[in-house]
Amino acid sequence: MSTKLLAIGNVLMGDDGIAIFLAAALEERLNELGVEVIFGETDIGYSISKIRDGDLIFIMDAAVQGKATGEVSLYGMEDISDNSKKIIWHDISLVDLLELYYPNNYCYIITIEAAGVDFHYGPSPQLEEIIPAMTQEVYSKIKTALKLS
Repeated sequence: MSTKLLAIGNVLMGDDGIAIFLAAALEERLNELGVEVIFGETDIGYSISKIRDGDLIFIMDAAVQGKATGEVSLYGMEDISDNSKKIIWHDISLVDLLELYYPNNYCYIITIEAAGVDFHYGPSPQLEEIIPAMTQEVYSKIKTALKLS
Protein backbone atom coordinates (compact mmCIF):
# COMPACT_ATOMS: atom_id res chain seq x y z
CA MET A 1 0.00 0.00 0.00
CA SER A 2 1.21 3.48 -0.92
CA THR A 3 0.00 6.86 0.21
CA LYS A 4 -0.54 9.42 -2.53
CA LEU A 5 -1.57 13.05 -2.72
CA LEU A 6 -3.30 13.81 -6.00
CA ALA A 7 -3.30 17.56 -6.71
CA ILE A 8 -6.01 18.67 -9.10
CA GLY A 9 -6.55 22.04 -10.75
CA ASN A 10 -5.77 24.36 -13.63
CA VAL A 11 -3.02 26.90 -12.85
CA LEU A 12 -4.23 29.06 -15.77
CA MET A 13 -7.59 29.59 -14.03
CA GLY A 14 -6.56 31.52 -10.94
CA ASP A 15 -7.50 29.91 -7.64
CA ASP A 16 -8.60 26.77 -9.47
CA GLY A 17 -4.92 25.76 -9.49
CA ILE A 18 -4.21 26.38 -5.79
CA ALA A 19 -3.83 22.65 -5.07
CA ILE A 20 -1.00 22.45 -7.62
CA PHE A 21 0.88 25.31 -5.95
CA LEU A 22 0.38 23.90 -2.45
CA ALA A 23 1.43 20.40 -3.55
CA ALA A 24 4.62 21.81 -5.08
CA ALA A 25 5.39 23.63 -1.82
CA LEU A 26 4.73 20.45 0.19
CA GLU A 27 6.25 17.81 -2.06
CA GLU A 28 9.58 17.38 -0.26
CA ARG A 29 8.01 17.33 3.21
CA LEU A 30 5.32 14.87 2.13
CA ASN A 31 7.87 12.61 0.46
CA GLU A 32 9.66 12.43 3.83
CA LEU A 33 6.39 11.10 5.32
CA GLY A 34 6.18 8.49 2.56
CA VAL A 35 3.50 10.36 0.60
CA GLU A 36 3.95 10.43 -3.17
CA VAL A 37 2.77 13.70 -4.72
CA ILE A 38 1.03 13.42 -8.09
CA PHE A 39 0.26 16.52 -10.12
CA GLY A 40 -2.91 15.34 -11.84
CA GLU A 41 -3.99 18.85 -12.83
CA THR A 42 -7.11 18.27 -14.99
CA ASP A 43 -6.05 14.97 -16.59
CA ILE A 44 -8.27 12.26 -15.13
CA GLY A 45 -6.61 9.54 -17.22
CA TYR A 46 -3.15 10.38 -15.90
CA SER A 47 -4.50 10.66 -12.37
CA ILE A 48 -6.14 7.24 -12.42
CA SER A 49 -3.06 5.67 -14.02
CA LYS A 50 -1.02 6.58 -10.93
CA ILE A 51 -3.34 4.80 -8.49
CA ARG A 52 -2.89 1.17 -7.44
CA ASP A 53 -5.14 -1.20 -5.52
CA GLY A 54 -4.81 -0.64 -1.79
CA ASP A 55 -3.46 2.93 -2.02
CA LEU A 56 -4.45 5.54 0.53
CA ILE A 57 -5.33 8.61 -1.51
CA PHE A 58 -5.63 12.30 -0.70
CA ILE A 59 -7.29 14.33 -3.47
CA MET A 60 -6.62 18.05 -3.10
CA ASP A 61 -8.59 20.62 -5.08
CA ALA A 62 -10.03 24.13 -4.92
CA ALA A 63 -13.67 24.49 -3.95
CA VAL A 64 -16.35 27.08 -3.35
CA GLN A 65 -18.36 25.98 -0.34
CA GLY A 66 -19.15 29.35 1.22
CA LYS A 67 -16.29 29.09 3.72
CA ALA A 68 -13.59 31.65 4.47
CA THR A 69 -11.16 32.23 1.60
CA GLY A 70 -8.22 29.87 1.99
CA GLU A 71 -9.95 27.61 4.50
CA VAL A 72 -8.63 24.06 4.28
CA SER A 73 -11.12 21.22 4.82
CA LEU A 74 -10.55 17.47 5.03
CA TYR A 75 -13.27 14.96 4.20
CA GLY A 76 -13.10 11.19 4.62
CA MET A 77 -14.96 8.59 2.58
CA GLU A 78 -17.69 8.49 5.20
CA ASP A 79 -18.29 12.21 4.56
CA ILE A 80 -18.72 11.73 0.81
CA SER A 81 -22.25 10.92 -0.32
CA ASP A 82 -23.49 11.16 -3.90
CA ASN A 83 -24.57 14.77 -3.29
CA SER A 84 -21.43 15.86 -1.45
CA LYS A 85 -19.16 14.72 -4.29
CA LYS A 86 -19.81 18.16 -5.71
CA ILE A 87 -17.30 19.61 -3.24
CA ILE A 88 -14.62 19.27 -5.89
CA TRP A 89 -14.91 20.77 -9.37
CA HIS A 90 -12.68 18.67 -11.57
CA ASP A 91 -13.84 15.43 -12.99
CA ILE A 92 -16.27 14.65 -10.23
CA SER A 93 -16.22 11.20 -11.79
CA LEU A 94 -12.69 10.82 -10.40
CA VAL A 95 -14.18 9.89 -7.03
CA ASP A 96 -16.68 7.59 -8.76
CA LEU A 97 -13.88 5.94 -10.76
CA LEU A 98 -11.82 5.40 -7.64
CA GLU A 99 -14.80 3.76 -5.94
CA LEU A 100 -15.47 1.63 -9.03
CA TYR A 101 -11.93 0.51 -9.88
CA TYR A 102 -10.34 0.61 -6.45
CA PRO A 103 -13.04 -0.29 -3.90
CA ASN A 104 -10.37 -1.31 -1.37
CA ASN A 105 -8.73 2.12 -1.41
CA TYR A 106 -9.51 4.77 1.15
CA CYS A 107 -9.76 8.34 -0.11
CA TYR A 108 -9.65 11.70 1.62
CA ILE A 109 -10.59 14.93 -0.12
CA ILE A 110 -8.80 18.12 0.87
CA THR A 111 -10.44 21.32 -0.33
CA ILE A 112 -9.11 24.86 -0.34
CA GLU A 113 -11.74 27.58 -0.43
CA ALA A 114 -11.14 29.72 -3.53
CA ALA A 115 -11.61 33.48 -3.71
CA GLY A 116 -12.44 33.26 -7.40
CA VAL A 117 -11.71 31.57 -10.67
CA ASP A 118 -10.83 33.46 -13.82
CA PHE A 119 -8.35 33.42 -16.68
CA HIS A 120 -4.95 34.21 -15.23
CA TYR A 121 -1.89 32.29 -14.05
CA GLY A 122 -1.60 31.68 -10.35
CA PRO A 123 -3.66 32.22 -7.27
CA SER A 124 -5.57 35.37 -6.40
CA PRO A 125 -3.87 37.97 -4.18
CA GLN A 126 -6.09 36.79 -1.30
CA LEU A 127 -4.74 33.24 -1.51
CA GLU A 128 -1.21 34.24 -2.50
CA GLU A 129 -0.65 36.03 0.79
CA ILE A 130 -1.73 33.04 2.89
CA ILE A 131 0.03 30.24 0.99
CA PRO A 132 2.42 29.52 3.91
CA ALA A 133 -0.50 29.15 6.34
CA MET A 134 -2.50 26.97 3.92
CA THR A 135 0.57 24.82 3.24
CA GLN A 136 1.05 24.21 6.96
CA GLU A 137 -2.67 23.47 7.42
CA VAL A 138 -2.67 20.88 4.61
CA TYR A 139 0.50 19.28 6.02
CA SER A 140 -1.03 19.11 9.51
CA LYS A 141 -4.26 17.59 8.24
CA ILE A 142 -2.39 14.91 6.28
CA LYS A 143 -0.19 14.09 9.30
CA THR A 144 -3.27 13.83 11.50
CA ALA A 145 -5.05 11.57 8.99
CA LEU A 146 -1.94 9.38 8.87
CA LYS A 147 -1.91 9.40 12.69
CA LEU A 148 1.57 10.95 12.70
CA SER A 149 0.79 14.07 14.73
